[in-house]
Amino acid sequence: MGKGADLARAAHGIEKALIDFVGEDEREFVHVFESSPGHLRAVVGSDRFKNTNVTRRQEIIWNHLKEKVSAHDLRLLWGVHPLDRDEYYEEHSPGSSSSSAYPTVDDREP
Repeated sequence: MGKGADLARAAHGIEKALIDFVGEDEREFVHVFESSPGHLRAVVGSDRFKNTNVTRRQEIIWNHLKEKVSAHDLRLLWGVHPLDRDEYYEEHSPGSSSSSAYPTVDDREP
């Protein structure tokens, strides 16, 4: 399996685990994408993070990922940005400088 296929497989597994965490009703707020060559990042918007500090959010999401995703695949994930839905909407509003459309790993240039 080539590096691109390995990255895509890892991205899909991580995405599945994150959707499992937030639930089907918030799946549209899960984005896993290649942030630099060969490395993934994720953005997760969920009301499960409401009134939770940044450190606790990281603990919650990484503990879940460690249970659901192999260590081999997690080594490719360099960061997860957990937001509550209000924060997600603020960051992805039309006037925001943040990208509202994350490329999927499958959208990468060959």
